[in-house]
Amino acid sequence: METQKRITIKSLKVVESASQETLFFTANVYLDNRLLGVASNGGCGGCTEIDFPKDKTKLFNVANEYAKAFTDKTYCFEPPLVSLIDEMVNDMHADKKIQSMFKRHIKKLVMVKGKEIFIFSKIIIDPTKDNTKTYDLIRKENGDNIIILNELSLEEAFTQYSSFMR
Repeated sequence: METQKRITIKSLKVVESASQETLFFTANVYLDNRLLGVASNGGCGGCTEIDFPKDKTKLFNVANEYAKAFTDKTYCFEPPLVSLIDEMVNDMHADKKIQSMFKRHIKKLVMVKGKEIFIFSKIIIDPTKDNTKTYDLIRKENGDNIIILNELSLEEAFTQYSSFMR
């Protein structure tokens, strides 16, 4: 399926402590970089609402029609745009949580072996120092068929890390 690029979310604010059955959030919704309105969900299991000025009704209808191609919730009674926004918000929030965990974990030694990821919480990695001896010792104990994420660029390490966290 093609990735949609016209609808974007900005200024996402999530309150996890108030989230019960759904994510409690507010976010600005844009179509083609034009503000459409504000989406929000009270976090109690209800539908997401989109508040938009009456003069944006045509823009809303265009966005809703466009969103049909990117949602698969044919059983749902809510507009396709609402379903798409919910998916985007949930993905953005999950990505933010993964980035936060990655920033904490990459300070420790992080290793991929086969289809598993290991975080050695007692082995602190200082990126300003040469950690070659530590990496060699880990390879000696675990074999050469491992990937030490700390040796990769941050972008490559994050890509590998996030593939295990989804």
